[in-house]
Amino acid sequence: MANNCSNYITIEGESENLKKLHQRINEVVPKLGQSLNLGNYGDLFDTAPGEGYEYSSKWQTIHELDLSDDMLIIEGDSAWGPADGLWKAISKEYSLTIEVKYEEPGEDFAGRVTFEGGEETYREETTYMEHIYREERDYFWDEIANKSEWTCFEDLVSDLGDFYETLPENDKERIKEVHSENYDEDEDE
Repeated sequence: MANNCSNYITIEGESENLKKLHQRINEVVPKLGQSLNLGNYGDLFDTAPGEGYEYSSKWQTIHELDLSDDMLIIEGDSAWGPADGLWKAISKEYSLTIEVKYEEPGEDFAGRVTFEGGEETYREETTYMEHIYREERDYFWDEIANKSEWTCFEDLVSDLGDFYETLPENDKERIKEVHSENYDEDEDE
């Protein structure tokens, strides 16, 4: 069974192109919670991408699908990593700008990739903890507290890897404090 990679996809472009994509997604995935997948990805295109085209994930579940005049927002999960091959192809087919923000804490990665007219224009990938440190600081501290319950300090620092060394000294001190407040030596045995 694949790990779920959470995705938040922002799609911008001409209103008619957004509406066309929205309609196609609704035809292929009539209920939220269902998935686009290798068996139906091609239904999103007038001319399906060529043989052997890489969609980057075997499925993309749609949990939220919200259309406005100038934007389509999709939230869902994909298998293992983002379905960036799918979004690149959709960006080209519908002449749209698509930004995919994704995170997979179990495999410790997160990132952002942007496509404009089928061309990748931006990509950044970090560890999951670095991502939440940058994007969701309060949640980062909650995660440090949770990990501290069952992980000795040396292992916690090791799990943070090179990212730990880039932190300001006051945040390193705070990690020590949070760890000492939450660490249970009995759990580590």
